[in-house]
Amino acid sequence: MRTSKAILVLALILTVAALAPSATSGKPIKEPAPLPESFVDPTCGFPILIEVLDQNEFIKTFDSGRTIVTGTLKVRLSAGEKSIELNISGPLHISEDGTLVLGGRSVNPFPAGALGPGSGPVILLNSGRMVVTFDEEGNPTLIDIVGSSTDLCAVLAP
Repeated sequence: MRTSKAILVLALILTVAALAPSATSGKPIKEPAPLPESFVDPTCGFPILIEVLDQNEFIKTFDSGRTIVTGTLKVRLSAGEKSIELNISGPLHISEDGTLVLGGRSVNPFPAGALGPGSGPVILLNSGRMVVTFDEEGNPTLIDIVGSSTDLCAVLAP
């Protein structure tokens, strides 16, 4: 009886050891996620200059296609005389089907109509969890926000 238990335990250990290399070969690929130093976003109907102040983000891509973006991202958004500095370090999860799940703080532009019929263009500063999917034409569709959101178009309006 003890011999059969010992053989069973040994077989289990050998099986786990044999599978371990294939499990570790599925490690995500980690790459820097560089952004341009600055760019202009026209979503609000007036130009908003977005300047990257501090960026040390990384993209981790898994074999399944799932992607996670983590690290530091601090930006300044400016329009005319108004500006705001934000820490929007996320994280961002992208599922295999392209669904975005943003956590922490994030800045997200949505064109007119993306938040429902008749909705205007908006850049949301979200604190909490936001889930976004895309329609068949690639347009963003807001699914769920848990937390608070601020309309940066209204904050930065001339």
